[in-house]
Amino acid sequence: MSGAHWVLALLFGVNLLNYIDRQILYAVFPPIQTELGLSDTQLGLLASAFMWVYLSMAPIFGLLADRRSRPRLMAFGVGIWSVATAFSGVVRHFGDLLLGRAVVGVGEASYGAVAPAMLSDHFPPAERGRMLAVFSMAIPVGSALGYLLGGVLEQTLGWRAAFFVVGLLAALVQAKRRGWPFLRVLDAAAPGLILGQAIGHIGCLIQGDSLGPQTDLPWGLVYTNPGAMAPALGVPFLPAQGYEMVWDLAIFALLWAFRKRVRTEGLLFLVYLSLYSLNKFTVSFWRENVILAMGLREAQLLALAGLAFSLVAYLALSRRQNPAAVPSNAAIPQSRRVQE
Repeated sequence: MSGAHWVLALLFGVNLLNYIDRQILYAVFPPIQTELGLSDTQLGLLASAFMWVYLSMAPIFGLLADRRSRPRLMAFGVGIWSVATAFSGVVRHFGDLLLGRAVVGVGEASYGAVAPAMLSDHFPPAERGRMLAVFSMAIPVGSALGYLLGGVLEQTLGWRAAFFVVGLLAALVQAKRRGWPFLRVLDAAAPGLILGQAIGHIGCLIQGDSLGPQTDLPWGLVYTNPGAMAPALGVPFLPAQGYEMVWDLAIFALLWAFRKRVRTEGLLFLVYLSLYSLNKFTVSFWRENVILAMGLREAQLLALAGLAFSLVAYLALSRRQNPAAVPSNAAIPQSRRVQE
C-alpha cells in the first residue's frame, strides 16, 4: 500500500473515532442525567455545546490549514480531543462536563478542517472524489458504533468508562502517528483508568445503582429517597459498588507503586486489565443481572475475555523479551571452537 493510502487509512480511522465520540454521549444520557442530577435543559446544552464550539472554531482552523503545517494541526486537534474526552469521564458536576464537551469541539474542529486538505495533498484531482467518499464512510459507521459502544460500555463498565475508552483510542492513534511506543502509552494510561473507574463508583453508590442483593450485614445501604435507583426503599442492600471501588483503589495503589519498577513495556497495563477483570467477575456474583450463558452474567463473560487476553498478551510479551535461545554452538568463543 502506497504512502498516500496509508494517510487515507489513518484519516479514516481518526474520522471513525471522531463520530464515535460525537454520538457516544447520547448513548449514555440516562445514567449521566441520573448520577449528576441534570435537567432536560442541561442535557440539551451538553448536546449543543460541542456543535457551537465546533461551528465557531472550524473556520479558524480552516484558515490556519492554509498557512501552517497540516499534520501538526491535526496532531494538535487529536491530542486536545482525546484529553477532553477522557476528562469527561471523571467529572462530578454539570459545568465540568459542559467544559469537557466544549473542548472536544475545539479538537474535532481542528481535525475536521484539516483532514480533507491533507487528502488533497496526497491524491491527484482524478482520485480525490473516490478518496473523499471512502473518508466520509466513517461518518455513518462511526455514528452507529458510537451508540452501540456507548450502550455496551455503560452496561458493563459504567458510563465514565465509555469516555475513557474512546479518549484512550484517540490517544493511541496520536501516539502511533508521532512514533510514541504503543505499549508505553498503555502503561501510562493504566493508573488513570482505574482511578477514574473508582471515582465513578461513588456516584453509583449515591444513586443506588447496580447494588447487590438484600442483606442483614451492618454495612448494608438503605435508600429512602424516591429518586434513588435502588430496587426498594427502606431495605438494606449489599454495597457491591463499594466493594468494586475499594478493589479499584487497591489496584491503583499497586500500579502507582510499581509504575517505575516494571521494565517490560505493556506489563503494567496487563496487570490493570487482569486485576480489573478479576474484580468484575467476582463482584458480579452479587448482582441480579441477567444470566447469559454457562450460568454467567454479561460482565462475567467479558471479564473472562479480558483475563484470557491478558494471559495471551503476557505470553507474547514474555516471548518478545526472551527471544529463542541462541544455539549453544554459536555462544562458544571462536578461539575455543578452533582449539576443539
